[in-house]
Amino acid sequence: MAFLTKRGITLMSPEERNMFFVTRRIEVDYVHELLVDDQIKIFTKIDHIGRTSVVFLQSIVCEKIGTTTTCKSVFVLLDSTTRLKMDIPEELCIKLLSEYLA
Repeated sequence: MAFLTKRGITLMSPEERNMFFVTRRIEVDYVHELLVDDQIKIFTKIDHIGRTSVVFLQSIVCEKIGTTTTCKSVFVLLDSTTRLKMDIPEELCIKLLSEYLA
């Protein structure tokens, strides 16, 4: 959600209220254990955008040992009225890709 919010996507604006993302699939690989006091950073990027879905890649990196976890998540955009998959609007694609278009 932080990734979306940073790009101005809240799905709460009037033009976005009729749609929402749902999790379709998550694949997680645990590479190394983390301890409670480990300092971490979480990195998120878009792998690709399909007609109705977005695939995100994430990694958790510990400053002491490097990458500890990788994740691939697929989110599908649904119409809030019909609850059916919907095409991702061009305006939403532009917001999602804003850092890559700069």
